[in-house]
Amino acid sequence: MNPFSNIVSFFGSINISGCCFAFAPAGAASDRLCIATNASVAVPLSAEEACFCPYEFTGDCDGGYTTDPWLHLAGMGLVTGGQFNHSGMFGTDGLCSAYTLPHCHHHGPRGKDPYPSENKKGCPSVDTSPKCPNKCDVTAKIPYNSWTKSRYKSPKKKKGQSNLQVYPSDDKGKTAMASILMYGSVSATMDVYSDFENYVSGIYHHVTGKNLGGHAVRVVGWGQDEKGMKYWKVANSWNKYWGEKGYFRILRGSNECLIEDNMLSSWNDGAWSGPGLR
Repeated sequence: MNPFSNIVSFFGSINISGCCFAFAPAGAASDRLCIATNASVAVPLSAEEACFCPYEFTGDCDGGYTTDPWLHLAGMGLVTGGQFNHSGMFGTDGLCSAYTLPHCHHHGPRGKDPYPSENKKGCPSVDTSPKCPNKCDVTAKIPYNSWTKSRYKSPKKKKGQSNLQVYPSDDKGKTAMASILMYGSVSATMDVYSDFENYVSGIYHHVTGKNLGGHAVRVVGWGQDEKGMKYWKVANSWNKYWGEKGYFRILRGSNECLIEDNMLSSWNDGAWSGPGLR
């Protein structure tokens, strides 16, 4: 059994909001925290805080930069928090701040997706972003029940240096692959085209359709199919019924849709801090 499987397979649903920039780093940071502590700390970090409590830049339902949650994680840290209404594999495990917007069906074939479509009953359009919380949910329990003290912080570099691990885009992903293998997943951004929205399975590469804008995702691994085609395995945030059970594969090594241009993570070296850790 993989001791990290509960965290590595965790992903939520961003509703109709533009919080992908927060979901990707929060999910990758949760993976890295779990691996760094040899699964002694296996909890999701709060996408609610990562999206609605910006650290340096502006972030909310209108979108933001993936750098922001990573810097927030190293500076102020992140509280714990699961999916909407404490749904998902962690349920009501006493985490601090769950995501407050409901699950939705986003794009592509509906299949077995039980969630309502965007702008329909149960998945309303969000005109105003939720406010940054200042306390944990009433269901939070020790050691995750303090908004100020129940925080996990990622390793920091020396004073005056960036706390971001930035991966080169000109080495066919080799540096990012080594980091994922040793430390856990990384965030990435990519251009989304209309044919990607209708992805169901297989190794994606852009064929047709217009550019719809940028999107942030979490790269969890890589592989090669029986024909020798190299790919990244990526967690999306459009719920677990989209694509390959919430994941997709995309061409690796050719910077498909610019996915290799902006791969980021917390700093690889050093110790995490937070509840249950020194």
